[in-house]
Amino acid sequence: MSTITVTKTQTRSRSFSLSLVSARVPPLLRLPSELVLDILELALSETKPKVLATVSKAVSSYVETIVYRTVVLDSKDTINLFHRTTLSKSSNFLACHVKKLVLTWGPPSKTVQFTRLLDIVAACTGLCALVLPSGYDVDTIATILRAHRGNTLSEMIVHSHEGVSLLSMFYPNTMKVDYSTRASSITHLRICETSSGWVAPREMLDMFGTLPQLTHLELPRRIHANEDNDATFLEDIRAILRTRPFMKMLAVSVFPQSWSPPQDVCESSIWEMLSALRSEDRSAREALRESESDMVTV
Repeated sequence: MSTITVTKTQTRSRSFSLSLVSARVPPLLRLPSELVLDILELALSETKPKVLATVSKAVSSYVETIVYRTVVLDSKDTINLFHRTTLSKSSNFLACHVKKLVLTWGPPSKTVQFTRLLDIVAACTGLCALVLPSGYDVDTIATILRAHRGNTLSEMIVHSHEGVSLLSMFYPNTMKVDYSTRASSITHLRICETSSGWVAPREMLDMFGTLPQLTHLELPRRIHANEDNDATFLEDIRAILRTRPFMKMLAVSVFPQSWSPPQDVCESSIWEMLSALRSEDRSAREALRESESDMVTV
């Protein structure tokens, strides 16, 4: 007597196969990219980037966008580490991902870290915004700008004009520096805070060349300072508005003295002078718009 054994293999339909399940797009990735970035950026506040990046290749790509779009260099170590990163990443990756470079620690110009900083600026060809600390003179700022190989730089922020004011005080003939075309694409320029020295607004602008594309400018001024310099400051602001008709916004940050309460700002003479100039400029621009409207009508 013989026995025949029949083995049956149970199969599932293709709709339940693992390959098709994994091919489906996760709900998160069906959202608009801007919203995905916001969600993942919030998640990064509680989770390390390398952990979140293991979820999927798509999520890893978003994480890289968040991590690299603003790079903060705040010490010798961070400059060294990011310099190493620029050597390991492709030029296309750096151009597409690094959009803003924030330097809060300024290495001296004749150091290895400063050379590496220039290499970093050169490698990030897609850089749109550059933030520099106080203390750099015009020649050093020009050297950093000249290192940038792209034409995408549109925003520049300088913490204060400390280094520039000291240089202009002791070496007035060194203020003119050839920036070539590296600063010609800048549309937004911000000098955040005042310093112990004095530099007139137009002289400050001259540091960066002609700035033909400039549309937004912010300058600082402190109350209860030198009255003659206040008058020069006001005349320079008026001249900038007059000679740059395409300027969309000019902001002046008015700071109190260290010994004065904040409310003194609105009661200061420089505040009153700037307020009057603002009204004057608004009236002039409204009159210009009306005249242009009449010309179009005719």
